[in-house]
Amino acid sequence: MRDLINFIEKNLNKQHLEAASAVVINAYRSGDKLTIRACSEAMGLSSDGELKKLFYNLIRKIHPDMLSSLMEDFQKAKSDSDYDRLIGLKKLLEMKNEARLLRANRFEYQHTETWAAPVADEYEGHFEDEDVFEDLSVDGGFLNAVRDVIFGNHDFHIEPADLGQLDGGLDLAFRELDNLDGIEYCRNIRILNISGNDVSNIWDLQELAGLEELYASGNAIRDIDILSGLHSLEIIDLSDNDIEDISVLRHMTALKFADLHGNPLQDLDIISELESEGVIILH
Repeated sequence: MRDLINFIEKNLNKQHLEAASAVVINAYRSGDKLTIRACSEAMGLSSDGELKKLFYNLIRKIHPDMLSSLMEDFQKAKSDSDYDRLIGLKKLLEMKNEARLLRANRFEYQHTETWAAPVADEYEGHFEDEDVFEDLSVDGGFLNAVRDVIFGNHDFHIEPADLGQLDGGLDLAFRELDNLDGIEYCRNIRILNISGNDVSNIWDLQELAGLEELYASGNAIRDIDILSGLHSLEIIDLSDNDIEDISVLRHMTALKFADLHGNPLQDLDIISELESEGVIILH
């Protein structure tokens, strides 16, 4: 047991908690409930229930700001010779910070071989900006990325009505996007992943009123004021961008988790305010 205790004493620090948090976040992004459950069990938490609830409970426990609490748990487990608890802490600290941005299958769009394009008349009058839509760039742009994700290599002309049919999650990570022109038609998606692109302007997201989770790390985003109008957003990952002003987060009443590390944040008092209200923030 001495080796076990020595390992925890050496590795129980903020850096390892950040790595563990990243693993948990990635598992949640990819819908990997087995990993979330295993991590929950290792931390002595319930592994039953829906994925989102398990994630919230787990990230609260292993958040880097919980270091002092975990140190207290460790000291108690050591004094009680609680081998199972010590093993749980060891498992936590051995989590590897694998690729923080997963490239594929995080939010796989569920489609079938029988999917058929909608009849044009069925959506007549629903999209008043179709002429504008036709001007959007397909080669290398947003529409091309959506077509590749949903239809693969099939030669399919995407219409606004097609984007309006999308619901659930849309994964456009690492697609070399520099704009989101056309995403305003994806009004029914709940989860959006645009990580690892070169997007600087996210104002087109204002039409996605039902968006609950936004993953946009590794872009060139500076202005996030548009998020104030997305009242359903619970989870945002805006890490590794160019964001200074996060005052908009005060107005996001549904927010439960935000990853903001890797940004030149100016007013850290906002983070303290949000954390006092129960919002989990990585920075």
